[in-house]
Amino acid sequence: MSRKYRAPRKGGFYHVTNRGNNKEVLYRSRGDMQFFLKYLARACVRSNVKVHAYCLMSNHYHLLLETPEANLSYAVMQFESAFACFINKKYERVGHVFQGRFDSQLIEEQIYYLTVVRYIMQNPVRAMMIGHPRWYEFCSYRMTMGFEPVAEWFARDYLLNAFEKQGSINGLDGKQEFVRFINERDYENLWHRIKHGVFLGSDEFVRTHLPKKIPKSLPKALARAPQITLRDLKKSYPDRNQFIAAAHIEAGHSQASIARYLGVHPSTVCVVLRKFNIQAPRLNVEYGGGR
Repeated sequence: MSRKYRAPRKGGFYHVTNRGNNKEVLYRSRGDMQFFLKYLARACVRSNVKVHAYCLMSNHYHLLLETPEANLSYAVMQFESAFACFINKKYERVGHVFQGRFDSQLIEEQIYYLTVVRYIMQNPVRAMMIGHPRWYEFCSYRMTMGFEPVAEWFARDYLLNAFEKQGSINGLDGKQEFVRFINERDYENLWHRIKHGVFLGSDEFVRTHLPKKIPKSLPKALARAPQITLRDLKKSYPDRNQFIAAAHIEAGHSQASIARYLGVHPSTVCVVLRKFNIQAPRLNVEYGGGR
């Protein structure tokens, strides 16, 4: 079965999630969660990706990411690869840490932005771990409210401005509307609204971003978008190394086909891909997390 299309978009908003391999525990300690956020911080700074909401659960994570440069796959690959190397080394294990490729949905901001933020914040509440997200350390609620230092990769101003626009109806500022909205216990399974497996938005939004060709052998409701071509990928990833990584790991193209497209020896492609699996270096980027 072909891989799902990632719908790369400049200025796109994505709900991103992944879980531990075989649904195993992903974070065995508080320190593991801290290191995940440090690797996330480094990847976001390097890739110019902004985090609008996050929540780390025991065996999975949720992120709301903005990609000014249409490089979602490259950014996620950076922090997942680094974290996987860290976990394997720390616990003297081998094999996959994550269950597979991360899952993502391109979000129509005007309709679903606030709802996705709430969905992410309420994860530990839905799991009956706590009564309110402000008590959960590894959730962006506390950073949004200013209870913790705001990291450079966290889009707090954008987030509060979005809530302020909504709150103006009720005479509330951004923080007040944020608290009011998050306090609403909306436990609807939002992902039942996902279309074609990768879009969370109106029919018009989907038509704008869905590739023109859909395999005729599958019902349209179940069809996966066709594999993105190397030519189209190159438009989103002008940097050669980023292009190679996205083409092979996310779009599923073979190393040989990538080498032919670039006019280089296959060993060159292999060397570039190997860089994403080396032992993660020590970090000096602080995530601004809880104490």
